[in-house]
Amino acid sequence: MVKDIVIVGSGGSGWMTAGMLVTENKYKITVIEPEGIPPIGVGEGTWPTMKSFLMEMDLDIDDIGGTKKLGIDYIDWYVNHSSKHNHFYHPFFDKTFTKKLDMNDIFIEYINGGLLEKKLLFEKLFPESYGETFITDSYGYHFDVDKFIPALKEKCINLGCKVINAKVEDCKFNLDGSIKSVVLDDEKEIVGDYFVDCTGFKRVLISKMKNTFIDLSDEFLCNSAITTHIDLKNEKEYYWTKCSALSSGWVWNIPLKDKIGIGYVYSDKFISDTDAKKELNEHLDIEGNYQLLQWKPGFLKEPFVKNCVAIGLSAGFIEPLEATNYQMQWIIIDRLKALLDGKIQNNNANTYVSRWFNGLAFFIISHYFFSKRNDSKFWEYFGSLKIPHDIKNIINNLFRTEDIVSFASIKNFTKKTLILPTGLSWFYLLISYGINFKKELYNK
Repeated sequence: MVKDIVIVGSGGSGWMTAGMLVTENKYKITVIEPEGIPPIGVGEGTWPTMKSFLMEMDLDIDDIGGTKKLGIDYIDWYVNHSSKHNHFYHPFFDKTFTKKLDMNDIFIEYINGGLLEKKLLFEKLFPESYGETFITDSYGYHFDVDKFIPALKEKCINLGCKVINAKVEDCKFNLDGSIKSVVLDDEKEIVGDYFVDCTGFKRVLISKMKNTFIDLSDEFLCNSAITTHIDLKNEKEYYWTKCSALSSGWVWNIPLKDKIGIGYVYSDKFISDTDAKKELNEHLDIEGNYQLLQWKPGFLKEPFVKNCVAIGLSAGFIEPLEATNYQMQWIIIDRLKALLDGKIQNNNANTYVSRWFNGLAFFIISHYFFSKRNDSKFWEYFGSLKIPHDIKNIINNLFRTEDIVSFASIKNFTKKTLILPTGLSWFYLLISYGINFKKELYNK
């Protein structure tokens, strides 16, 4: 029976894991936190699942320097030129929202050919009051990592978590291949029953165990980002993450309580870091001081191995689009809780997590595949590709339903090795790219 849990690495994933486990009142939790390593992130976006976690930890929106997030506003993704019609929304949904806007009637009207004009559809779906009166309780958060982590850490310590300020240099194994202990930089050993790797891309623990990395670099070209903050004083308050397409990727704009988090996500195959900074400076009309982030898109086939699990960036990362990082952390920690309770085993947890990563990968890449931009080598590349057969199957299966609201009320639907975002999320994405499903499936 697991009693002692050792979390190696802190950051958002480490303290979120500690928080979700310490509230179980079942385990002795030790967090090994290296000093002097800043967290990755300049403003984060979440899905609505974060609400329940913050409530459980007794954290409110001011504690994390945050704002409410109703969804994502995509700007200049559809075609080359900027205009008020060259953008679309991906809102969060709940029963109140879908009932108030008669989503099922709108869906039926659309597939029967009555709402083929995107402007008419958006006028019906987004009345002027939406976003100001909060007709929906289905919202996530934007939050400041530099405030979120200290606030969460304090709560965890008050609930009984132990913190060791040290760096893990190595680990020792039992005869069955499970981890016995971790060795710190002062040569002390910390023993435990279960170990959590939250060391980011370094994967200090999980890399020492047999595993396979699913490399998505050939499909997902965006592998770099430059990030900064800008002043909030000249911006109106808003409740959407803005994602603006640029020549070799896109820019996030995340409204926080007292500033705005900015990041240009791009492919280093199509633009250099120096030219990316120049393009972002022109986009923002400022001279910014930027932090460079780089990653290899992909995920571990087996984040759960023996008595160890990788959570956060250690488990995998595709790219920032659709703000999936904290959602995947929540999913893996939820599976960890089930595993520790004896409800599932490692193979069940690994299959479930892989289905999520694969499903999100299909959804994210579709944002690029269906764009008609061709004003740069980056967008020309995606324009030259054929839509994968699996994505066509997803679309065809989705639009066989006549009740998209009920279809979407199933939290996620599984197709072979995928767990996909809800039907309404796909519906908004695809109609925003002008796909008419009563005619021939979009092809290129």
